[in-house]
Amino acid sequence: LEVALTDASCTIEVDLIQIRMVILAIVNNAKEAIVDNGIIRMAARPVQWGQMPDRVCSELKPGNYVCIGIEDNGSGMDDTMLRRLFDPFFSTKFTGRGLSMAAVLGIVKRHRGWIMVSSTIGKGTHVEIYLPQICPPPIALV
Repeated sequence: LEVALTDASCTIEVDLIQIRMVILAIVNNAKEAIVDNGIIRMAARPVQWGQMPDRVCSELKPGNYVCIGIEDNGSGMDDTMLRRLFDPFFSTKFTGRGLSMAAVLGIVKRHRGWIMVSSTIGKGTHVEIYLPQICPPPIALV
């Protein structure tokens, strides 16, 4: 697991338990996609409105966001799997219940954010979660 956090000040207002569930669900899926040795990378960075992909902007209100990226070098997904990724009860595992990614999407949307997933068979998957950045409260000078 590699983690890279930005030095820039990024503040988001979230339900910590729910966001923890989101990250754990994605990391667990990444872990299961890695057959032997592999890498899961996590990064967080601020993103200004003009720097965001068009397909993300079309889903969100204008403003600045924090992007939490999680990527793996696992088995990846084909287009059919990607299209169904957030469908309730869709799972590629026999023992899976197929609710984790549907729940992830619901939680991210409730936080006024968006999630974007790209994947290539044999190369891995990249997930980007965009959440609204809030300005830190002003510091009172005494």
